[in-house]
Amino acid sequence: RVESDHMPVVLEFRSTTVADQPSRRVHIEKRKWNPAYAGSFCEAVRSANFRDGMRAAIDCLSVCVETALQTFTDFLLSAGDCMVRKVCYGGPARAVGHSWFDDECRQKKREARKALRRYMRTGLTVDKDVYRQKRSQYKDTLTNKKKTHKQKVLDDLMANKNDSKAFWACIKKANTQHKQLPDINMDTWKQHFETLLSEDDLVSEHGHITDLNDDTVVM
Repeated sequence: RVESDHMPVVLEFRSTTVADQPSRRVHIEKRKWNPAYAGSFCEAVRSANFRDGMRAAIDCLSVCVETALQTFTDFLLSAGDCMVRKVCYGGPARAVGHSWFDDECRQKKREARKALRRYMRTGLTVDKDVYRQKRSQYKDTLTNKKKTHKQKVLDDLMANKNDSKAFWACIKKANTQHKQLPDINMDTWKQHFETLLSEDDLVSEHGHITDLNDDTVVM
């Protein structure tokens, strides 16, 4: 961690190289009508290339309807290239950070990491001092942002203390840290506790077997 008070230590271990898992993120292109690019689209439709494509599609109608339709579709999509928007689906979920961690915090973190990489590359004392300075600035920025955020949350809570709906909305908004809950359904929980409660014999703190249906201790 770049904000750690300890200086970095580089360790190298002998290990087999494991190939990276292929990304499950899928990138696709979408074309959605955007009035801002209507002029560009109209110019593409009026172009000689588009007209030639439409004539080719019409000529194919007497030979193969599917080919004619595909030709028409290709040229129409080509005219709408100005409205292409790339969208990415899948992949690991991006963790939600703290709301107070803003652009200034990110900038200070980048500066500290850059100074750390330079010091690890050169090993010079002057670069070490620069890294310590950048690290201190980054930590001070985090501390100030946290204090400001906490004070704002308290002010919002006090301002809405007579409005229960707004009060709990402030609490929910303040809890922005991403927490992934285990995916365990109710049947699994029920079966687990039924198994625990159905045990008649348990080991006591003295190491003996205790019968739950009897007050005596079985040696």
